[in-house]
Amino acid sequence: MRPFRSTALVLVPFLLLAACGDATDDSPPAGGQTEEATPLPDEDDEDEPMGDEDLREETQLAIEDAADERGLTEDAIEVLRAEHVEWPDGARGCPEEGEMYTQAIVPGYLIVLDVEGEEVFYHGADGEPPFHCEDPQSPTQGS
Repeated sequence: MRPFRSTALVLVPFLLLAACGDATDDSPPAGGQTEEATPLPDEDDEDEPMGDEDLREETQLAIEDAADERGLTEDAIEVLRAEHVEWPDGARGCPEEGEMYTQAIVPGYLIVLDVEGEEVFYHGADGEPPFHCEDPQSPTQGS
């Protein structure tokens, strides 16, 4: 009786996994609707920031901050880059002297603005608002 019980305990997880189905199922979700990717704005469209679609909120926050900092209107600021990157550590590409940072890759983003002909850098980690970085370092990936 014991060998049967041991065999059953070993087989049950495999049977449960098999019942879950194929993880690569490409069939449309219930209701027949499929998700379509939202295209990035055209380079000629000056009303839309250039870069990753899902960084619009962070890009807008960076534009607002740069405009406030320089006493400009938001229209005077152009987005040069907005992209997801990986930072080499918790400094997120903008270390401050005397500070200690986590020594692990940090997923985040880089936003570069043109403010009156000057490149202004904003860095951030995923899920956090952007911050102005006066002495930027390069990300490990995505640049």
